[in-house]
Amino acid sequence: MSFCKGITQSGSNADILLTDAYLKGIQNVPWNDAFAAILNDAEIQSENWGYQGRGNINEYNTLGYVPVDAEMEGGPNITHRTVSRSIEYNYDDFSIALFARKTHNRTLYEKYISRSQNWRNLWMADLKEPKTNITGFFQAKTRDGNWSVPLGRCNETGCVVGQRGSDPEFYEESAWSYSWFVPHDYAALVELVGGRDKFVDRLDTFFDKGFANLGNEPGLLEAVLYHYVGRPAKSAARTRKLIRNRFGIGTFGLPGNDDGGTFLCSACILFVGFLGIVSNLG
Repeated sequence: MSFCKGITQSGSNADILLTDAYLKGIQNVPWNDAFAAILNDAEIQSENWGYQGRGNINEYNTLGYVPVDAEMEGGPNITHRTVSRSIEYNYDDFSIALFARKTHNRTLYEKYISRSQNWRNLWMADLKEPKTNITGFFQAKTRDGNWSVPLGRCNETGCVVGQRGSDPEFYEESAWSYSWFVPHDYAALVELVGGRDKFVDRLDTFFDKGFANLGNEPGLLEAVLYHYVGRPAKSAARTRKLIRNRFGIGTFGLPGNDDGGTFLCSACILFVGFLGIVSNLG
């Protein structure tokens, strides 16, 4: 894999890794070149966004999201993934803002911190998942700002948002899984879903009703999100339960696709669970 590019999940997420390394003070890296590279990701249309950089840059930077009726610019012959791409771009922009702040570039910091909030543009507050009556999910939009819900999967009570692959605008997962992906602003997400108690109820529903997919990367962030509403004990309890029921050291010790990302995310869950156990013992 070191010598062969693989298809990206959606965003230009090397931006995040470079920023993380820079903020940690990693030495002997040409950081001016690194910053130029991540700015290039954010401003220059990639010749093939399926392998590097971002696609539909002009529309994203103008509208604040990639529209569902966007042209396929420099992309592989795959579905648009406009929602998951948009919210990953937001997180990438947040990382660029942190890099800019560290270099004391206030103008670029303000530009990209503002862009990082564009995830709100695709949050459909009144979209209801009919099995649970949970409301508020990401959905696609057209260029003119209209919602574009999955054709044939909606009725008067709402839309099916929990089925993996039910909407091609989300890469490999459901709107349920991606409804948690605001890692740079959970305070705002908590507010949008109705406060701390409803956030906890929503997390419990996500796991207990079977919407979580522990065999794929987008479903592996949520187990520790109870921390963000002051409930670390629930994070510890949830990770312990997941470790006990879904993970093991045998041939089938992982619950899904054992690629690099899922393996690492699984390791993170195991590590956080271990920390929870140690903290309770200590």
